[in-house]
Amino acid sequence: MAGQINKLLTWNIKGLKRHIGLLNDYFKNADIICLQETWLRDFEDNILDEYFPHYKAMHKSSMKADVFYAGRPFGGVVTLWKNSLDSCIENWDTDFDNFLVTKVKTNNGNFFIVNVYFLTNITENHDLNSVFISRIISVWTLDEVDDILVCGDFNLGINTTLYKELVDACSEHKLTIVDRELLPNDSFTFLSDMNGGNS
Repeated sequence: MAGQINKLLTWNIKGLKRHIGLLNDYFKNADIICLQETWLRDFEDNILDEYFPHYKAMHKSSMKADVFYAGRPFGGVVTLWKNSLDSCIENWDTDFDNFLVTKVKTNNGNFFIVNVYFLTNITENHDLNSVFISRIISVWTLDEVDDILVCGDFNLGINTTLYKELVDACSEHKLTIVDRELLPNDSFTFLSDMNGGNS
């Protein structure tokens, strides 16, 4: 059975629980929702069931129940889809806590949605982020689907070596970075809460 996907939403939410009151307004009419930085622990799946009864969910936490974390919470990804689409959705397991792969069967063919939250772009994370780029490409080259949509928070400024690596990988495999292709040059995807700076 195939479904019709009309609207997909992606959002780095910086804490799902603190935005619960706003979410239903944003979620209206969205068939599939990809969230990053949910800051949910691995035992908090019940929150998704409670607040989003019209959606099924796949959740990966970066914060384990048996570990004490100091400071600001971090990470976590959730992909939600309308209950009516459940028979069209197949979730793939991955080795990473910040990486969800969903195969979607639609009336116009099958495609992958890859919901990612890359680690911050600092030197010690470079190798792992490079692995994430390779893993995205490896999903695409499986030849099981007609299209792929990779969405989320890449944490890559356009002047970084990892961004160039992403551009080269996309170019080699005929993928398009739509932020750069479709948005005006003065667009930004990050706005700092601390100083109002953007990138």
